[in-house]
Amino acid sequence: MSRRARGDVQAVEAMRLFSMRLARRATRARHRATALAALALVIAAAAPARAYTNTSSGVVNLNGAVSLVCSVSLDGTGATTVFSDMTQGASGTLIGTVTEICNDANGYKVTVTSSNGGAFKGASTGTLIPYALTYDGSSVAFSGGMATLTPCGTRTTPVGLARPLAITFQRGYYASDGYSDTLTITMVGQ
Repeated sequence: MSRRARGDVQAVEAMRLFSMRLARRATRARHRATALAALALVIAAAAPARAYTNTSSGVVNLNGAVSLVCSVSLDGTGATTVFSDMTQGASGTLIGTVTEICNDANGYKVTVTSSNGGAFKGASTGTLIPYALTYDGSSVAFSGGMATLTPCGTRTTPVGLARPLAITFQRGYYASDGYSDTLTITMVGQ
């Protein structure tokens, strides 16, 4: 090969090497630019956003209360039950329906107190005629003139619980007199 041809081949080879170097540099530059762009995105994502707004906030506290409601009411026969002929006795005679209403979360207790310890008492003779009560179908046991009717560990529904109160006493040949007793029904929240 002639000298000139060798020089041309060398020139071509040099040009090819130069082009490859330029291509490598351009590729490295693109990689650096991509890496810098990715780094900028990571930094931007990690940095807290700055809002340049004029904002203000306030707090509203909400409070409320529910008053305790515990009550009993007597429906039905009424506040006075009259037995016109006590010699005939009574057997499970309804003397009223007690409605219990209480919103105490711990429940409530209903008690009954008898003025004469669970007996009718003659006004002039003082004679006692014992009786038995049932409350919502359960026997009532007086102790010292008082009995617990409902020990309840929960509150009632808003309309309450209706519980029948009934009396039983023996028929008999009783002395002529006016007989009475007073029952006081009380409810207390726990």
